[in-house]
Amino acid sequence: MPTLSIAQQPPPHATVSTAAATTLAAQAAAAASVDPRYTALGADEIILWMEAQTSRLHGDISEMIGTINRQSDVVEALDTLKGQLVSHGPSEGNYGAGADEIDAVLQRYGDKLPSQLRDSLVQTRDQLRRTQDACDAGDPCPTDIALGDDQLQAVADACGSYADGLRNDDQLTMLKIQNLMQKASQVEELASNIVRSLNDAAKSTIENIH
Repeated sequence: MPTLSIAQQPPPHATVSTAAATTLAAQAAAAASVDPRYTALGADEIILWMEAQTSRLHGDISEMIGTINRQSDVVEALDTLKGQLVSHGPSEGNYGAGADEIDAVLQRYGDKLPSQLRDSLVQTRDQLRRTQDACDAGDPCPTDIALGDDQLQAVADACGSYADGLRNDDQLTMLKIQNLMQKASQVEELASNIVRSLNDAAKSTIENIH
């Protein structure tokens, strides 16, 4: 929807002719890309048109906010997992805990992760579990089969990189939300001005008759 400029709107409390009000309605229709038959409507119809337009915009806003909220949950989980992967490396020897934490993220958010990251987490989880099983079966723990700190760090970095990408997406989505909110406000203001102009024109006509 094109952005409406102030020049397209009548000044507050202006009294204009019915023809001028109809022209304003035509501008509203063109700006909102609606059917041309909407350009010669009365006040009630203009209000219905405004409600339809703003309802659509608010629906888009609500959907975008939902996307941000869902992605924020994924970001938080990945940030937490990034730190846990490093803390549960060979230097700590607590491989099972690391595997459980990866599994928790996969269970909840696996379908929202890109396949490459998801596969990497699955492989890391399975390797950590095999290492923990070997540790449980023998003493000392056979670190020769374990993932190295550098390998776990690489997986942790991949989690961090994807989380950063989601943060950037959220920032762009917030800009889109602000733009849609501005458009909704412009539609409401324009419709209000048109209705006021129609009412003023009708009032003027009645006064002239008297």
